[in-house]
Amino acid sequence: MVQTFYWFLPSGAFSTIHINEEFNLTQLLTILIKNEFWKRKINYEREADISSKFLSQISSVKVKLITNSQGVFTQTDYYKELIKRNIGNISKNYEYLLDRSHLSSIDSMTILEIQYTSKIKPNKNTKKSNENSAEYFSTLNYDAYKEILQLISIAREIGSLFMFCMHLTYPTRLSWIVKNKEIGSGLIAIKANKAKYLQVEYDNMFIHKVLIERDRFKQLTDTLVLISTIWHKEFWSVHRYLKALSTENLKTDNFLDLVITIESLFPNNTSVDTIRTAAGIIIGNSFSSAQEVDKNLKQAFAIRNEIVHGGITYSLTDKYNSKETNLTLMELFWELKVYVTLLIIYAIDKFFEDNQPTQNNLRISHNDIFALHFKKRENIVYKNNQPKH
Repeated sequence: MVQTFYWFLPSGAFSTIHINEEFNLTQLLTILIKNEFWKRKINYEREADISSKFLSQISSVKVKLITNSQGVFTQTDYYKELIKRNIGNISKNYEYLLDRSHLSSIDSMTILEIQYTSKIKPNKNTKKSNENSAEYFSTLNYDAYKEILQLISIAREIGSLFMFCMHLTYPTRLSWIVKNKEIGSGLIAIKANKAKYLQVEYDNMFIHKVLIERDRFKQLTDTLVLISTIWHKEFWSVHRYLKALSTENLKTDNFLDLVITIESLFPNNTSVDTIRTAAGIIIGNSFSSAQEVDKNLKQAFAIRNEIVHGGITYSLTDKYNSKETNLTLMELFWELKVYVTLLIIYAIDKFFEDNQPTQNNLRISHNDIFALHFKKRENIVYKNNQPKH
């Protein structure tokens, strides 16, 4: 029986125009399966083991991105309209699940869709007054529940891959603090012929703010294909990076996660001075911009040390007592986010250039400082020694 899994989730994507775009990622799943991604030790909140047999039953995977613009999400029950466009009408007896999903408060939505074949029939919903009864529980099929856990695990892998590539394509820097209380939101639906099963399931994998532009969708698609070929690798840096960006209500822990991500890109026991120098050379496109990177990283590592080793508490609105910079932790967070994104892009480019199939991490070393330095010098020498006409 052909069935379709939908996961309706809140999104932090925003744009200057209303965007309703579908990305077909079926080709990417084929690449992931070929590389046996489920054997990776690092996983993205996997709910259950993923079996290769079940993966072979999947015929398509899609991600739909709908952004808020011109107040479309403030229209009455617009989220319900989006859900019904995908799964059809919902019985009034089960609309309490839509209300419980908390999707009425979102600004944008991302929909994960997985089509697959299964001999297991979805469970059936019941009226709100009967949902906690022993009679209803006795009708539930545990195999159907286990299948949903596999689908959630696959969806989180695909969603994490998609969001990672979104960050690489759109390295957004903001200047404000989101103060809204983050309320869990999300709804799963299983559609099989005329049958539907709804389940409230929260997740924040797409919630971080990203400013997207339609004219870069081709770049996003190309990045997705490229990254899918190495998604099976044990990239601790990527895992930590996504952990730092899995919320819109940022805290000091998110700041620390970004600092840890930077450290994880370098070999063990690399000095902070070396990291700062390498980052300045890789990221900076001028002497002054390299100095700016170095100065901000010096502050970031000092704050990390005071929090971790000194037990000092900071809020994101605090300013670190330094003569060199006057940034709050929040302002520094957004700078770090862009730095980490650019360093990861550099490390990925280097990973492909090195072409070492057994390499299992993203790595930057002091040799990169030498390589970049002399490459720039060679370019200068070449430029200055061109024949004059």
